[in-house]
Amino acid sequence: MDKVRQPLYFSGFLLLVIVLTSLSYHWLRWDYVSLARADRLFEHGNLAAAQPVYEKLAAKGFLSEKIQIRLAECYFAASRPEDARQIVKDLVQSSDINKRSMRHRLADINLKYGWYQDALREYRALINMNPENRLYRIGYARALAWIGNFEDAVVEYRILLGEKNERNFD
Repeated sequence: MDKVRQPLYFSGFLLLVIVLTSLSYHWLRWDYVSLARADRLFEHGNLAAAQPVYEKLAAKGFLSEKIQIRLAECYFAASRPEDARQIVKDLVQSSDINKRSMRHRLADINLKYGWYQDALREYRALINMNPENRLYRIGYARALAWIGNFEDAVVEYRILLGEKNERNFD
């Protein structure tokens, strides 16, 4: 082999090694590659395209809180609040790290989509965990108003304004 062709063969061999390494990584680590792709789509606002990728990851057992939360957001964007609600309910039951924030998200979902009794139950639990939180009390007062319990809603708003003592739900 002459000295001119030797570097070309070597370059071709290196290119082949790089391609095979990349293909084997994508084949062996498909879950991480898919997750990175779904995250890119999600972060760029393309939730419709990210949803099937997250669903495939979830179906294959590659499931984390982050994937579940993002899948719930995709379901909201796709007008599937029942599916999103179920995911958040499961996270409230299983998550120890973000239990309060997940429960608050669930309460907000219930309030937004008209499941007022469920919203009241979640807000009540949140207020028992942290009675000083104004967002929990506002949500609770709104849910009371939506079911027509205006007197109790007024009491909650007065508590927010500092006019009355706290209510005990026990």
